[in-house]
Amino acid sequence: MLLNSFCHLDGINLITEHELWNKGIKSWEQANSSLESIGFSEKKCKNIRKGIETSFQKFEERATDYFFDSLPREQHWRFFKEFKDEIAYLDIETTGLSRTDSVTVASIYYKGKLDVYVNGINMEKMVQDIAKPKILVTFNGNRFDIPFIENYFDIKIYQKKIDLMYILRNLGFRGGLKRCEKSLGITREGMENLDGNIAVLLWEDYRRNKNVKALKTLIAYNAYDTINLERLSAISYNKNIILTGIDFTKMDIPRSKAVPFFPNPATVKKIMDN
Repeated sequence: MLLNSFCHLDGINLITEHELWNKGIKSWEQANSSLESIGFSEKKCKNIRKGIETSFQKFEERATDYFFDSLPREQHWRFFKEFKDEIAYLDIETTGLSRTDSVTVASIYYKGKLDVYVNGINMEKMVQDIAKPKILVTFNGNRFDIPFIENYFDIKIYQKKIDLMYILRNLGFRGGLKRCEKSLGITREGMENLDGNIAVLLWEDYRRNKNVKALKTLIAYNAYDTINLERLSAISYNKNIILTGIDFTKMDIPRSKAVPFFPNPATVKKIMDN
């Protein structure tokens, strides 16, 4: 979609971009040869071609910063296809919501590989791994996950950040992550009725009772949060493509992936019953 985008160029807003598309100019290549035919001034055509030349160069350089900073914020869904190899999906679980609480379990899904981090085991490795991708995708992460991580580890996360919650809201899907998943047909086997509260209780059970089954259940819960962000990103991309009214190429929806840990039904029932 980035190769079909013009709203990041000086003097081109979303309305003008749609005018270009509707007149058959749907890509940077087409614009280079057809701008004069739609009535733009010579000066404007020159400026647009200069912007397109820069865009081609930045795209070849995989310069995510350039496009991220020049695209309208609500259009950051356009990264999901062409820059999918630069994106990591992130989610954390914590002991609470205050600045004095701790990260308990976290996971990063990057280039098809899931890395899991557990407090007291390997949590410090997340600080290294989180710096590898160019773009981080979260759900409500701009308000919670990212500032929580920065405060807890005393670090600054400089990567570009896309919060999928706002992209889904713009499409009419509101509520938490699980509600959005359910609305879009994404299920979690054995964990359909669990919410964020149980993550705290599972961690408490693990720490107080040395219940490894509780930890594995918590890891499974968190891993689903992270891995499902990839599917939700692709779904939201395709829905936004439909809204353009133009026959741009959609993304393949990733197949539902099984996480390497499984919830323990007895542990979940014990906690839910208490």
